[in-house]
Amino acid sequence: MDDVKPIPEGSTVRPLALAGAASLGAGAIHAAAIGVHSEHRQAVYAFTATAVFQLGWGAIALVRSSRWLALVGAVGNAVIFGGWVLAKTTGIGFVEGLTEAEAVQTADGLAAGLAVVAALVAVSAVVSPRVRSGRLALNGAVVALAVAAFTVPAMVAAGSHTHSEGHAHGGSTASADEAGHAHDTEETDDPESSPHAHGDEQMAAEAGADVASTAPGVLHEHGAAVPVTAAQLDAAARLVADTKAGVVPFEDLEAAEAAGYYQVAPPRNGLVHYMNTAYNADGLILDPERPESLIYLDLTDGTWMLVGAMYRMPAPDQPGPRVGGPLTAWHAHDNLCRAEGRVVAVAVDGVCPKGEPGNTPEMLHVWLVENPDGVFSDDMEPTGLLDLVQG
Repeated sequence: MDDVKPIPEGSTVRPLALAGAASLGAGAIHAAAIGVHSEHRQAVYAFTATAVFQLGWGAIALVRSSRWLALVGAVGNAVIFGGWVLAKTTGIGFVEGLTEAEAVQTADGLAAGLAVVAALVAVSAVVSPRVRSGRLALNGAVVALAVAAFTVPAMVAAGSHTHSEGHAHGGSTASADEAGHAHDTEETDDPESSPHAHGDEQMAAEAGADVASTAPGVLHEHGAAVPVTAAQLDAAARLVADTKAGVVPFEDLEAAEAAGYYQVAPPRNGLVHYMNTAYNADGLILDPERPESLIYLDLTDGTWMLVGAMYRMPAPDQPGPRVGGPLTAWHAHDNLCRAEGRVVAVAVDGVCPKGEPGNTPEMLHVWLVENPDGVFSDDMEPTGLLDLVQG
């Protein structure tokens, strides 16, 4: 017995630290999935709360060990696993964006597995003082690498998570009846010039979720047929409907200004863009109650009509989520000159007569009035504006 050498402490880990590592991995996966659910605020809150708990508890469990800490981790991760089971079997009816059951996918499956590991180890630490004070013959670095090997691919997969409601990435295609066309506009000095979609996708999107989910549709881009799924049509219709309902409080321009919107560019063809910098920095994407920009039309009687909303990504290097597939094509500008948070000129050959040049973040218009170019077009033709003014 005297010849038996103790295991070096560096080659052992406390059981609760193992649970903490698993919880950290699950929390990181849930954090990566927040952006995919950004169009549903309740889902964002749920994923954020889950990630905060798992990351916070996991970090503490790495360095501390107590019965109460183990109990909190066991209950918390068990509840999270139970929520995952509910989401995969019946859906979570009280959380918008998670109301329908979804198939198990790589990211959520691995996150659930790590939560189970954290919960089971934490339960053993609750019931056994020996487990709480003991150590496992595992190398800490190996444990960390093993958790990372599961976590990193799952975090990548979380960015392409597919929803049963169709507002994420992928899905089966619908049969093709023409839903619209996309083309490039001629290059001009117009600050709003960019490729845009037009045609009957407005009819498809505004037809309503029940109709759009079954209506056939296909988008033609540069002569090539691009399939649009029934789920994408459904998601596009829902985005239009939610946006129209969400911006009702801002139909009064004074109310919009009181909420923080300010004129960001000179009027053009009677249209004026108002931007809210606080909403652009709040981390919420496609929030219909807090669109980053509003578009008003100056009517001949001196009043203003809210005719559109514009969603805007926080930074130029962040692509906008195409919740409606090719129907909801985001656009950006590289020829606008800005000064003090406002557009002051248009660059000519890359040179700004005043202000500083720079690429804008990606933007997505949702028109609240009939637009001949389409509900998601990045512009409205003067003839359409004239009809509204004369209207």
